[in-house]
Amino acid sequence: MSFVRKAVVAGGLCLLLLAPALAAAQPAYDVGKADKRYMKSFLAMYPKVAQPPTLDQYATVARFDDLFMGEKLDRTMKDSTNDEGTLAWWLTYYIRALDDMYRVTGDVKYLHSSLKIVRAAVNCTDDKRGIPLFNRTIVPTWGSPKYAERGRCALVVNTGLICAALFEFLLTARTASGFDASLGIERGIIADTALKAMRVHERQWRAGPEPGAGRYIGMDQENMYEGKTLPANRISAMGWAHWMAFKFNGDPALRDRALAVGWYLRHRMVPAPDGALYWPYQLSEEPVQGEQPRDKILGEDTSHAGLTMALPFALAGDGQVFTREDMARIAKMVTNGLARLGNGVFLGDITGNPYSKPERIRFISNWLPLAEYDPRIAKEVVSFFLNYRPNPDPIELSSLIVFQKRP
Repeated sequence: MSFVRKAVVAGGLCLLLLAPALAAAQPAYDVGKADKRYMKSFLAMYPKVAQPPTLDQYATVARFDDLFMGEKLDRTMKDSTNDEGTLAWWLTYYIRALDDMYRVTGDVKYLHSSLKIVRAAVNCTDDKRGIPLFNRTIVPTWGSPKYAERGRCALVVNTGLICAALFEFLLTARTASGFDASLGIERGIIADTALKAMRVHERQWRAGPEPGAGRYIGMDQENMYEGKTLPANRISAMGWAHWMAFKFNGDPALRDRALAVGWYLRHRMVPAPDGALYWPYQLSEEPVQGEQPRDKILGEDTSHAGLTMALPFALAGDGQVFTREDMARIAKMVTNGLARLGNGVFLGDITGNPYSKPERIRFISNWLPLAEYDPRIAKEVVSFFLNYRPNPDPIELSSLIVFQKRP
């Protein structure tokens, strides 16, 4: 397997942007030997905790406050721009974690902390900073010089991640009447900032190819994606932003755009004989026809696949596009694919290929919502954190706290 790899360091987070160079079938291998090799590399990256805590000890509100509130948050925000990818790939996850903590505790201190990051995001768009892209245009979104060969560019995925987080904040604030009222005109400023940023990418939208579906193509970004459909995680991020914006303001055009992306994704998920749905990093141009065996699918890396699922999770939660049967089949993808080794060990791509890399399993908490469809997933996710991840990121810890305190 050949991959083009680009490392992006964002606020201490090393993110691998992976693009398949060849859509070849996985090579034949001795599964037992390959699994043992993977376990060795997994344990090198995630050494087993000698005395694992219980979930009650690990996922506490007090621990979240100690690790991520106050001065800890202020230090994290020293660079709140997206020049290094920090805003999109780190601080948006922080916003979502703080929103989680408000929903769990009802304490508005988390919304006030979230608002610090939101205000920083609103104030650091390229037009406010007067920074041009490589093509000499200045746009009202968050560019970065770290991704494209030609220089500073505005990526669909970054805008989608940031705007989805801004609208999630506004929707969460709406449930806290006193706090929401205190936002005053700032509420509209936040929403307008996000909508303007999303419109920057309107020229990249392409309807079809089948009725009711649509996707985004690359323009003035990485050379390899110029004029081509963007990877699944990138278009999902923007579809997610549109769905969150629709839930905030009720604009049917935003709804229809999100649904079109949702159908595009659903039609390109590959059914396998094991009953699961899988997909590659770069989706097929046309809808998938027929089944493929799991070991013949070049699965998306586990980290980016969690972002690919952002829109499906949002739509399924509102009874749109993705049915309960669809979500149960995706849950089976977790148990048969990326978590097939059990005991909290996750593989680096969603088909469970033992030749994948353990550094590609970031944000395992992304898969917790699928526990609704198969409780075994919660067991695997929790086991990973208790046994192999003693120092979680904010969104990981908040997700576990939300899970622990579910009704």
